[in-house]
Amino acid sequence: MTIPEPSPTQERRYYFSLVGVAVLLCWVLPGWSSLWLDETHTYWIVKDGIFDVITRAIWSGQSPLYFLFAWLAVRTGGNSEIVMRIPSMIAMGISAVFLYHIGKRLFDAETGLLASVVFVSLKDVLFAAADARPYALTMMLLLGHVLLLLRWLETGRWRDAAGCALLGALTAYGHVVLAVGLAVPALYAFWRTQRRGRLLLIWLATAVLMAPLSVQILTVSGHKTGLSDPYLPDMQGLFEYISPPPLVTCIGAGVLVAFLVLPSLKAHWRPTKSSTVLMVAWMLFPLFLFFILGRVTTIRLFIPRYLLPYTPGIALLVGCLVRAFDPARARMFVAAAIVIMSVCALGRYGFRHSGDDWRGTMAAVRAAASGTEIPVLISSAFLGAQTPEDISNSKLKEAFFTPEIMYPAAGRIVHLPFVLDENYLDSVIETELAGKHEFLFVGPRAWVTWFKVRLRQRRPVVEHLGPYGSMDPVRIRLQ
Repeated sequence: MTIPEPSPTQERRYYFSLVGVAVLLCWVLPGWSSLWLDETHTYWIVKDGIFDVITRAIWSGQSPLYFLFAWLAVRTGGNSEIVMRIPSMIAMGISAVFLYHIGKRLFDAETGLLASVVFVSLKDVLFAAADARPYALTMMLLLGHVLLLLRWLETGRWRDAAGCALLGALTAYGHVVLAVGLAVPALYAFWRTQRRGRLLLIWLATAVLMAPLSVQILTVSGHKTGLSDPYLPDMQGLFEYISPPPLVTCIGAGVLVAFLVLPSLKAHWRPTKSSTVLMVAWMLFPLFLFFILGRVTTIRLFIPRYLLPYTPGIALLVGCLVRAFDPARARMFVAAAIVIMSVCALGRYGFRHSGDDWRGTMAAVRAAASGTEIPVLISSAFLGAQTPEDISNSKLKEAFFTPEIMYPAAGRIVHLPFVLDENYLDSVIETELAGKHEFLFVGPRAWVTWFKVRLRQRRPVVEHLGPYGSMDPVRIRLQ
């Protein structure tokens, strides 16, 4: 029996449906889960007046651009998790639309749709889409810049050039690290155009617009609170980004199903040499740049949210790969497999946005300590809180314990630094725990072992109040 081929309209509706499923289950559903550490920092920045937003963002070494949108969302809809994440969801949705038009301009409409299906399903994209941080907004600005750049290459219009320069500069204001995504499209434009003098003017205008940001970065570079974990990249991590195993598996599964079900299966690579080079370079440049920096310097940027500039390249590349298959139903099988993979991967962890469940952790603390004076020892999760002096600094203390601002605790709070300082913990034991028969602890699990050894003469008994995701608050009873 011959399976009828779908019409172009049916095919478009099918891909739109896949995008809708991915957005609903992988973006919106996790939006109700607890904020993770860096998102609580966002709440600290935006919780008060607009002047506080600007000063706190600048003091933290970040551009205020994204936080002004987050502040507006909180002022309009309240401080719930989903409200704080709505600006990112909208921005990443617009990013997917921009990527569709980029694919349509470089290839054709169906390739643009397939690239969008892949894009909204990538794990780094779906994380950023439901993240109350600047990454989704920055991707929107980056892809808007690239779209105008491609339009300028065709038309040469000054309004496209002006918009291209403006969005290029705003990309850096969104997040300066993600601005690395500007490099490959710029080189592609230099390769493809004969109007190189005008292109240099676009670059010059972009640099001039970025100048105030560079001054800010130099001014506040010493005030970083250390939001990101350092990570030394290895070759396995690099190859997992170049060829993500789940994505490769899904493409293989989709092709296999198409081969078994359909009477014939063909493949033909359609992109030109120049567009293929653009996709591959756009994917590889951020990966290799941050990998090399992480291996030969102390600059550690090879972490998922900073590698987002690679996602348009791999989305377009995979979109073209899927587009290469005929008939149309083969492409539909592969696209469905990619979305199903993303939904299943996230569903495995309960559709949570991250492993940090500060909401559940602090709720457990309140249940155990509400209305009492039980000592509650909380270690800062921020890298900048290295010493007791850091957490006692009036200017830094609030910024180092932002989860408590979004999710208040109970009991008598005792703050601890990020690093296990035995001398300082001994002083806390002698002062805060003297005569106490129990206390709560929120922090690294390794510290619980230290407490058990240090307090062994008082025969400590550890009661786990969690776990809540990767977090495990404990009650330690003493004799």
